[in-house]
Amino acid sequence: MKLLVKIIEAKYSDTPQMAVVEMTPEFLEAVRKLTGNGSVSFTGEDALGEFYFIDRNDLPSLLRATNGRVKDWDEFTHLVLEDEFWSHNWQRIQVDDRSLVYDSSGIYFQGTDTEGFVYLTAPLAISELVWEEVKAAIA
Repeated sequence: MKLLVKIIEAKYSDTPQMAVVEMTPEFLEAVRKLTGNGSVSFTGEDALGEFYFIDRNDLPSLLRATNGRVKDWDEFTHLVLEDEFWSHNWQRIQVDDRSLVYDSSGIYFQGTDTEGFVYLTAPLAISELVWEEVKAAIA
């Protein structure tokens, strides 16, 4: 299962960008630890996802995958998918120091590129769909 989260702060803000996270048991365990310890940042190896530029031709498919909940890119924040077949068109963004953060705004991902620019995803509130998926997986 994959979690796709919209990047809201990026170097090229007019270009659609996404963090793609494999919802592995290790990732879900990291989320459980984070949410039980107040405001905290977690840095790990493969549990923290990759950052991508999205091919604009893929945006209609991505928005349709939300089952009508989202009409356009501005409304979009995240999506949980078994598979995202169109992502082979996406170009990876080279970021280092990736981290998973939990604070008063929710759960979000960030990464820093070689020039020091921070990429930041939309925060995921505990009440959102992805949290229900995480709760079910770690229960």
